[in-house]
Amino acid sequence: MTSDKPEPLYGDAPDQIPLPNAPLEIVLAQVRYPKILAISQAEKIIGFQEAIRDEYPNFTTDHIQQISISEDQGSTSPLEKIWRFSSMDNSWRVSLSTNFVALETSKYESRQDFCGRFSKIISSFESTFKPKIIQRVGVRYIDRIRSPEINEIQDMIKRDILGVYLTEFGKNAEYSLTNVVSKVEEGTLQARWGHLPANATFDPAALKPIDVESWIMDLDVFSQMNTAFSSEDCVNRVRAYATRAYAVFRWMIEDKFIEIYGGEVDGKS
Repeated sequence: MTSDKPEPLYGDAPDQIPLPNAPLEIVLAQVRYPKILAISQAEKIIGFQEAIRDEYPNFTTDHIQQISISEDQGSTSPLEKIWRFSSMDNSWRVSLSTNFVALETSKYESRQDFCGRFSKIISSFESTFKPKIIQRVGVRYIDRIRSPEINEIQDMIKRDILGVYLTEFGKNAEYSLTNVVSKVEEGTLQARWGHLPANATFDPAALKPIDVESWIMDLDVFSQMNTAFSSEDCVNRVRAYATRAYAVFRWMIEDKFIEIYGGEVDGKS
């Protein structure tokens, strides 16, 4: 009889195995809240910038606009300003808008390091803007396997996950992506994985196209809620969601993946 709480969606995660050469493209933690209009004004973010400027001294602004299309008409929302604060080498970035704050990195070292940095960001945000409600918290990990490692993909990823990719049909497909949404112990998991051709992406905001084919693993653990804002609660959720993402990641890969990217399995590097 199949358990209604199967691993790796429930239960404990395995111990972390450091991967010195991990193929992580980006790790992102984001908290959403009802709009705080003051954040759109430059003079209102000075305190927040000063609280994080030692670690994130670079400053830029972006603008985004949402477009909605219905059967009979289309509409656009006003431009939304996003404040960006980056580390000296731009490998770490804090994004702040009227309805979300996020931390992302292309140089992920460990869950402990990431959560420690996130804790400083969300605590500074809370003390500066005094938000009242948490609407959504999420953590996302995107791995990208490319040449030459992609040539060993059959030994790196479990066959059940590779699925159609192992067939002649899959091998001749230009684009093959699996998208699964599932309940997990902490909330919801959206997992996407598969083969991308050169110069392609499924999410331009998170994953830039590259000029060679690649195999993607995108794990996003999140929950939507309407609870009182607490930076401590946000950090605890981010830590728990990151742990769940790791449990799913380890379930999807073979030991060969760990070995190729510099980790040690049973004492063997």
